[in-house]
Amino acid sequence: MKRLVEDVVSKNSRLDILVNNAAFGESKPLGQITPEHVEQIFGTNLFGPLWATQEALKHLPKGGRIVNVGSVASKGRFPNYSIYSAAKGALDVFTKTFSLELREKEINVNSVNPGVIETDMSAPVLREIAAGRLPGGLLGKVGQPSNIADIVGFLASPESEWVNGELFWADAGFSL
Repeated sequence: MKRLVEDVVSKNSRLDILVNNAAFGESKPLGQITPEHVEQIFGTNLFGPLWATQEALKHLPKGGRIVNVGSVASKGRFPNYSIYSAAKGALDVFTKTFSLELREKEINVNSVNPGVIETDMSAPVLREIAAGRLPGGLLGKVGQPSNIADIVGFLASPESEWVNGELFWADAGFSL
């Protein structure tokens, strides 16, 4: 993360916004969870954003923005995704606590928590919805990456100045 942040700063001479958009979520039932599975899931979904945030703080100015991309899974409603759900739930806690820690620097920290978005990673969940084993969103369609990008764009903009420590559920009513 240190090299990545330093590369961004050297190419742009500044860093104003960090978007932590990392996800890996392989499903495993309780009896099949291994230490390697836990390390991989937490490494990607929690520790990656933690180390990226820590490095970015060395460069983020007053008024900077940090946007975490969490998941509706943090509400714990996906069978066999307990480790992924736990890691994204911990990211929600990071969002809340880091927003308090960084308020004196006027750096806002918020999270967008998508529901099912049409990506390669969501294919297994989409099959579960199609089979009727999981509910779909209230809008009756699957979200697109652009649906989340619009919210991230707002949270990264000056217009979000008065928004800090919030979790935005972008899931078409999936998590009700």
